[in-house]
Amino acid sequence: NESKVKITVEEDKTPMSTYTKKTATDLNKNPITLALYGGEDYQLVGTASKNDCKKLRNLKGVKIIGQVLKGNGAFLKQKDGKVVKLNMNKAFKHFK
Repeated sequence: NESKVKITVEEDKTPMSTYTKKTATDLNKNPITLALYGGEDYQLVGTASKNDCKKLRNLKGVKIIGQVLKGNGAFLKQKDGKVVKLNMNKAFKHFK
């Protein structure tokens, strides 16, 4: 919101621990919901230019999970190709 950009994250590229997947199954929840909104299972996220992304793809442990475009909001591209707006009010607030 602060940067006034549109961010799209691809569900099938989003890293998720085995523990998160198991917990989601045990709670009868969608694993991506826990990964996006849970706050306990996390990884560092950053952005880079298209040129830098080409270089980063070759680094061990780096995953390209989405893109930043002109626009506004945060979106999830689901495995079936449908794009849905993420509810940032549900996102975990680390400093609250």
